[in-house]
Amino acid sequence: MGEKMPRKERLCGFNFGNWLSQSSLKSPHIDKFYGEKDMALLSEWGFNFVRLPVDYMFFENDDNPGIYDEKKLAYVDRAVSWGEKYDVHVNLDMHELPGYGISQVASDQMYKPLLWDNEELLKRSENIWRMFAKRYCSKGEFLSFNLINEPIAEMSLYKRFVERMINAIREIDVDRRIFVDGCDVSRTPVQNLKHENVWQSFHMYEPMWVTHYGASWFPAGYIYESGCYIYDEPALYPGVPPRMEKYLDRLPSDRHLRWLHPRDQALIRHLKDFFSRYAGKKIDKKWLEDWMMPWFDFAKKSNTPIHCGELGVYALRIERKSQLNWYRDVLDVLKKHNVGWALWNFRGPFGPVNDGRPDFPKEKLAGEDYFDPELLKILQDAL
Repeated sequence: MGEKMPRKERLCGFNFGNWLSQSSLKSPHIDKFYGEKDMALLSEWGFNFVRLPVDYMFFENDDNPGIYDEKKLAYVDRAVSWGEKYDVHVNLDMHELPGYGISQVASDQMYKPLLWDNEELLKRSENIWRMFAKRYCSKGEFLSFNLINEPIAEMSLYKRFVERMINAIREIDVDRRIFVDGCDVSRTPVQNLKHENVWQSFHMYEPMWVTHYGASWFPAGYIYESGCYIYDEPALYPGVPPRMEKYLDRLPSDRHLRWLHPRDQALIRHLKDFFSRYAGKKIDKKWLEDWMMPWFDFAKKSNTPIHCGELGVYALRIERKSQLNWYRDVLDVLKKHNVGWALWNFRGPFGPVNDGRPDFPKEKLAGEDYFDPELLKILQDAL
């Protein structure tokens, strides 16, 4: 069942994603996807951190703002209690708030967030955080709050949002640890936040042509994967992405874009940016460390604790050696800089449990679950 490991100081573990967020949000899924046994198992394996993504519409209806469903919140209570029982830090992440969610961005190139400058939605979001602050004010240091997942916003508007949410929490709980995702999909730190016990979080999925190879919800990655399949050129790490220039050549020119629907124009621009960003670039451990270095520098200069709230490789198409090479290199860089991390996810095609790849190594767990012992060993070595 995997090797039992000693506990470490850094916060390292997993997301419990696609459960109370980015899922049907209904039974039987929410009754079965994660349970106490998962928290017990990851604790036994030596991990001490779980990020718990929750969508606001899981417990609040847009037709009745401010009315919170206690039956649904009981699932959040349970996850928090599991963390307390098994000595695992739980990071409660509002993965979607009224007026903003990264899933909306991924599914619609024309999506315009409303949250950042809509007073009604900002007040609803403040009230949601006040509710959680009151609900968990008696909980100890094992519980923290993550204000919003992967924001896309103009920095001054996002910083105003962050300040308001922190102040709403601090009205009730002056000491709770708070995590702030960087702006631009958790890529850019927020400067000059003058609050105690506030951490900042970045997400590490670079390069996307490796980590999201074959992911159908990611337009550029999906089209790239399809082309690689045609040319029998898989995404290999370390390495140079094949055929990026040819993909650029096949996209409509700027003068032809005006004939397309605005939604298609937005997608084409996204694809051009994606292929241009990586064309001809050798991706290796140094490249990965250079990508993360602005965060390490920010932490030192501002004396701000940082954390990598998400990282991972989608397993369903990736070549096995590339997958494991990427994990070794990214985790080694994070360990070198003493930064904790949370893999997306514990279960599913990004995680060590039930990855969906029949050709990958696996060992049996309770019930129908299985885990990848080679990936688990790499994760444990990075603690």
